[in-house]
Amino acid sequence: MNPTTEEPGSSPSTLTSTMPVFGETLFRECETADEAKRLASDEMFATGGLVFPVTWFVQGGRNHLAFALTLRDIVQLARRNSAIRGADPRHSTNRPLVVDHAKAIEDYLVANASSHYILPALTLTAGSEMSVYAIKSGSKIRAGYLVLPRDVTFYVTDGQHRLVALGGDQATAKRLQGALNRAPDLAGDAVAVDLVLERNSEQIHQDFADAAQTLRMPPSMLAAFNQREPFNRVLNQLSLRAGLLVGRIDMSSSTLSKGSQKLFLLNQVRGFLKELVIGDYAASEITVARAEREQLATREEQDEWIDRGTQLLDYLADRMKPWPQIKGMKPGAPESNKVAKLREEYLNLTATGLNLIGRVGHVLFEDLGNDATARQRYLDRLANLDWKKDAPMWQGNVIALGTGTAKVATNRAPVAAAYAKILESVGYSPSTKG
Repeated sequence: MNPTTEEPGSSPSTLTSTMPVFGETLFRECETADEAKRLASDEMFATGGLVFPVTWFVQGGRNHLAFALTLRDIVQLARRNSAIRGADPRHSTNRPLVVDHAKAIEDYLVANASSHYILPALTLTAGSEMSVYAIKSGSKIRAGYLVLPRDVTFYVTDGQHRLVALGGDQATAKRLQGALNRAPDLAGDAVAVDLVLERNSEQIHQDFADAAQTLRMPPSMLAAFNQREPFNRVLNQLSLRAGLLVGRIDMSSSTLSKGSQKLFLLNQVRGFLKELVIGDYAASEITVARAEREQLATREEQDEWIDRGTQLLDYLADRMKPWPQIKGMKPGAPESNKVAKLREEYLNLTATGLNLIGRVGHVLFEDLGNDATARQRYLDRLANLDWKKDAPMWQGNVIALGTGTAKVATNRAPVAAAYAKILESVGYSPSTKG
């Protein structure tokens, strides 16, 4: 970007209508440091804004501003937009708050307030329009002055737990007090800020996924945010297009609660997709990366797999009990409370059942190609199987015999045995081409 022109920014994603609005940045190139300082001061006095000396630099083709704020200022100026557990995290800037993690940081800062402590830089985006007066140079690292409006708001891309640890959060069950309230002398200390001049909410999610190394995100949420991988793009588009999945996928939790209205975790749908594309829900990430190179390298190839997954799930959602019943329920409505009871009864509402369906889809698409008529013949038979956990065909493979419970096995051997039983029941073998 030419620093003498206004940054146009990117239009917010249609998925993120509740996301914060990110401001634009006007860059002005000055011949000398005195000129930059004078122009920034003139704007400050004219608007009542704030001026900070900054270092402007380029990283990955984007403009960044580095400076420091006192801990008091960062609490007053920065905001978080945390996802709600069980909700779609793409409507939020940050992952769900992990209260215990924020509390651990708070206790660490208070315990070491009068000694040595380290508080890493926060990565922010700006919710207000700004001006930057940079000193003319051929370098991609320049000194300059940032002018912020008096009512400036920053949004945290990476560092929400540090922010909560500093300022507290009385809305949480544990009522975090905040390190600044418990150790007021910390207020004058400072923290480095990396202000990323980014307005595209999807890229902000990607930035967080790239930075999420200190506390591992739940696999489902990492899959939702990390669009750098073609496999995850296919996964996210599938979750938006397959009617059974829309509004019924938990994208931010590690496990489904017993009473959850959601059908699957996003990571469980990822297992289904691994079966559909590769034929193995437990395929390693090395295998997934190879599949991305060989089968998902282009948008056209990715779209083909999105279509395949959508066709498979939509066809069965109209025919295979209890999927039609669930498809007729409005996500989030009281009637969707029935999902929890159905999950106890039906194998095809578990990750193992979904993996089995994906594996059948894999062999049918691989063997029958574009012969939709032949494929549908076998899918009809698949839909007509008894998918209740107590059905005889699941006993001794994914449901253990004689245990008196319906605990579902998830390891490879029982799943392979159940898959073989399915092929036998629908009358299909890899050598049968319709």
